Amino acid sequence: TTIDIAHHHGVYRDHVYNVIWEVVDVIFDHQDELGRIHFPEDTESLSKIGRGFDYRRNGDNPIARFCAGCVDGLAVKVLLPGSRDDSLAYKCRKGFYSVNVQAVCDAFRRFLHLSCNTPGSVHDSLAFGREEIFVRLCKGELRDAAGNRMYIFGDEAYPLVPGLMTPVSGRNLAPTEDAYCMALSECRASIECAFGMLVRRWQLLCRPLEVDITRVPKLVYCLGILHNFLVSELPVVQEFEAADDSDRAVEEAIDEMMDVFSIEGIEHFATKDQLKQGKEVREKVIDHVRRNCFVRPSYRRQRKVQ
Repeated sequence: TTIDIAHHHGVYRDHVYNVIWEVVDVIFDHQDELGRIHFPEDTESLSKIGRGFDYRRNGDNPIARFCAGCVDGLAVKVLLPGSRDDSLAYKCRKGFYSVNVQAVCDAFRRFLHLSCNTPGSVHDSLAFGREEIFVRLCKGELRDAAGNRMYIFGDEAYPLVPGLMTPVSGRNLAPTEDAYCMALSECRASIECAFGMLVRRWQLLCRPLEVDITRVPKLVYCLGILHNFLVSELPVVQEFEAADDSDRAVEEAIDEMMDVFSIEGIEHFATKDQLKQGKEVREKVIDHVRRNCFVRPSYRRQRKVQ
């Protein structure tokens, strides 16, 4: 804690906070050198993300190569916002004050998108709907180098739009729908692990942040930059980078993944037409899973029934 650091170095606690913010400012000012957190726009970068998911799943997951990232939300605890009129807006459904962090990560748990712009009471779908990337998902603009549609995978909290795939709700699903949900879950585990690594590495996120609420977004963003920098040094990431550069797989166009939707009037929330077209796209993805004869292993089915 900051108290331990101050006691160890024989300085006041305020001095520790001053040094911390000096470091945060330096990281933010040099984010281009350390690695800016920015979702890629070019097809080759999106293809590489898909190859990363396929690499992590050993080529056994039929939809991993079409994954452009996984999205989820994290409630970062903060102190009571004080005399702010909207202090109750920061109280999340779990009963504590927080800010809603929305993040997208790749197969190696590196953040591709990280924002901290909404209070804790805001639902994940609304918080993510404020991001510019959501507009691209509604339009279904994400494509790999071969022209195949790519998707971001999320949980049931997010709207089903052409570029954002979510699980099929309900029980007693058809075998193909169950297999699709399993394939989606295998990829989506990356964002859960990314948040776990972030909180575990930076223990200050385990308790309410003792900083002004207006400085929280900058702090969380810089922690994400440091997280990406450290993850990129892991052997598994370097092995993939070396293998991908020397022996790159040839991108092939998959006919059922190349459908194009024309959507007018895109806003920062899902319309009925977008939700309808999202279901149509998901049916195509489920059919692609069926064509690849991908099923949930019997031991997993048994464990799910129990």
